[in-house]
Amino acid sequence: VTDTAPLFVAEREGIFAKYGLRPKFVTMELTGDQRPDLENGQADVTFDSWVTIFLNIADNADWVVLGEAYQAAPRTTGLVTTSSGSQLRNVGNLKGKRIGVNNLKGLGVLLTNSLLTTNGMAPTDVIYEEIPFDDLAGAVAGGRVSAAWMVEPYLTRSQLDNGCVLFADTATGPTSDFPQSGYACARSFARKNPNTVRAFQAALGEAQAKALDRSSVENVLPEFISVSRNVAQL
Repeated sequence: VTDTAPLFVAEREGIFAKYGLRPKFVTMELTGDQRPDLENGQADVTFDSWVTIFLNIADNADWVVLGEAYQAAPRTTGLVTTSSGSQLRNVGNLKGKRIGVNNLKGLGVLLTNSLLTTNGMAPTDVIYEEIPFDDLAGAVAGGRVSAAWMVEPYLTRSQLDNGCVLFADTATGPTSDFPQSGYACARSFARKNPNTVRAFQAALGEAQAKALDRSSVENVLPEFISVSRNVAQL
């Protein structure tokens, strides 16, 4: 997802190397309720939505937060539907409908529930179905679900490849500028490697400042998250 773009800016621009770091990126599928083992698993640092990170911590994962990844802005996250044939005209039309999300306990459900509540509905008025990000657009286009919650680059890709349209923005009202995602590690890792943690935080901060130049982000997205240059620019 585009939330991680500054990591790849740091890699490409030599910012990690500047701070003495040589990170190895490990791909993790952002589907379902993620419970990575940061003590004995394949990763020392994890990226995820804050919802999932804090659910892990609430369930006794001894983690510490390292830094922020992404803050939602208008039209960066929302519900999409089909451009033709959809009977959805307003949020109230979602009552009784199926909505695709990547995680039944994740950020998408939280943001969508906020949207429903703001429009006088209850979370129980809809039916959530867990579907991987890669399959959400097809599920909408094929009628498996009436709408699907997406983040970038899936939001743009669904519009270009599947004819989907943004039906409702989930980063407005109560969730405007919502802190969306970040990084965490095990407390034991932070204690054993304080210099590494400080170096990571410094590199991340410098890369995020560099990523304010949108061209630097456009350049890394095709290389690291396998989207076309056209999608990256959009």
